[in-house]
Amino acid sequence: DLYSQFSQKPVGAVDLAGPQVALPGIPITLTATVSPTDATLPITYTWANADTAPITHVISGTIDSQSFVWTEAGVHTVIVTATNGAGTAVNQLLVMMPAPIPVGAVDLAGPQVALPGIPITLTATVSPTDAATPITYTWATAGTAPIIHVISGATDSQSFVWTEAGVHTVMVTATNGAGTAVN
Repeated sequence: DLYSQFSQKPVGAVDLAGPQVALPGIPITLTATVSPTDATLPITYTWANADTAPITHVISGTIDSQSFVWTEAGVHTVIVTATNGAGTAVNQLLVMMPAPIPVGAVDLAGPQVALPGIPITLTATVSPTDAATPITYTWATAGTAPIIHVISGATDSQSFVWTEAGVHTVMVTATNGAGTAVN
């Protein structure tokens, strides 16, 4: 009827808020807020970005949220459309996901002399220290199976014990999704 058509309050605007920087694989939540706060309900919120199919919520409220997860570096545009029977509003937010920082080098520190039967501990440190994690450290020395640690840190340690005198070479490989270094 004509009365209900004119008594509806349209969605006038939609504000879109949330983090503008994302990390690979870590969810972020964006929030859409419709104004005026007394806009006629229900409101249909449609969330869209180039990486996923549109997501639609029909709710009886002027605030809606949606989480997003990206794995690719770059700028991701999220568009939200809020609509009721009397009006529509659209807004967008750009979310930047920087490229992961590669492991550039790995330094190995520890004793260079070992006595038979006495353990020594060697420490590997990657640079830059803010390289993307997780980092996989693979320790190798002749006569043993590789030892693999996957950690969220720029340093890793491993103990070794040799029973025979002689020169023993230890090699460590540090790798993340963006780069590899060997020492």
